[in-house]
Amino acid sequence: MDSEIITCWRDGFHIGPSYNVTRKVWNCKDHFLNCDCPSIEADPDIAGIGVVAAFLTSASLTLFATILCPVLSRNNILPTYNPIDEFFRHYMCEPVQNLIGHHNSQVWGRVLYDMVVGLSDQQLVTGIALLVTAIIKLYNGSITVYHLNIVTDLVWFSSNTHLLSLLVVRSFEQSVKPNQRQPANNARRPRQFKAKLPSLIRALLMCILAGMLLYLTWVSACSEWYGVLDCPAQCTLPYGKGGSPLQWAIVNFVLVLYTYPLALFMLSRGSRIFWVDKCRPTLIDDKSLVAAGQKVNWGQHGSLLGKGLKAFFLSVWFFLSSDMEAILEQIAWHVLGYYWLFSDRDNGHIIMDESEKEKENGLGFGQLVPLFLLMLPVVQFFESWAGKLFPHAPNVFLKADHGKLALDQISA
Repeated sequence: MDSEIITCWRDGFHIGPSYNVTRKVWNCKDHFLNCDCPSIEADPDIAGIGVVAAFLTSASLTLFATILCPVLSRNNILPTYNPIDEFFRHYMCEPVQNLIGHHNSQVWGRVLYDMVVGLSDQQLVTGIALLVTAIIKLYNGSITVYHLNIVTDLVWFSSNTHLLSLLVVRSFEQSVKPNQRQPANNARRPRQFKAKLPSLIRALLMCILAGMLLYLTWVSACSEWYGVLDCPAQCTLPYGKGGSPLQWAIVNFVLVLYTYPLALFMLSRGSRIFWVDKCRPTLIDDKSLVAAGQKVNWGQHGSLLGKGLKAFFLSVWFFLSSDMEAILEQIAWHVLGYYWLFSDRDNGHIIMDESEKEKENGLGFGQLVPLFLLMLPVVQFFESWAGKLFPHAPNVFLKADHGKLALDQISA
């Protein structure tokens, strides 16, 4: 396609006499915004139907399992400080658990937990891989604005579903409520560090993903962004930010800078203990102090207006910090993500040649691999289900004992 003929104008885009250049000669410095851009070449590894389908299926599975997991595992045996969560457990979790049986609910809850953790980390690592690829292609000039939009759409899917899955990860950890908290044991600190290591690695990967996502978001804030979908994204780097692209970039920055620090804070057990013991009694209510055996007459004094404002802000706080809000928010972002992804893909295909469009809609090797990788969560699901359903199944292995091979039987 190096011989493709591209039209340029001497006095500005579509102004003055025109002349032609070939695709091989076209470059950002001399021709961007003065010429048509080269036609979009298909990139099935980014926008192929198989890659998109694999991403959407994986993200949707994570979302579904993350919603179902707390429904099956949450109960009111251990009280919650949040009245909205109490409502959620009483009117949504308990009817489902009564229907299928409490034992079965706990078994399936643990199975879904294992599945969510695996899918969640897969979303995180895949999102980072896509971002690294996109940034490399951005600087060597081999990715268009259209394909960079597809990357950010897919990574937003990964980011949102991973953040929601952390709700499940936290829910299976030891409670930090004073009356449910296990006493500290210095002898277990080395072992506790090993237990924290996955969370530390997860936190590091989250910071990497958030940083790269913010960078590409800032790149996409170029004022010309939506009008140059067929141009190399590298060409937009020197140009100013503004207009609708900048407004959306600001919205995305606010979302990332709010959700990620909060999620990282909640990943740390020490941070949650500090919140419950030190911050919550001052800012919210005295339930944690009461649970610890202290009684503080919080909020008993003040004017009627002050009490009304406090009740209003508490209601907002309880909703924003509830499991139900997290689930509803991520469902909304999931639906919007579907819309933005297919909208961006359709806009790119409108200006793409039919032959290139067929390449992105075809199922080649690069398309089939991510689709077949979706079998891994299915295998993991049934393996976890078998382990939870038959926790005492015997496991037979060979052991060397004083030069002899003996069969030992241990509990799995």
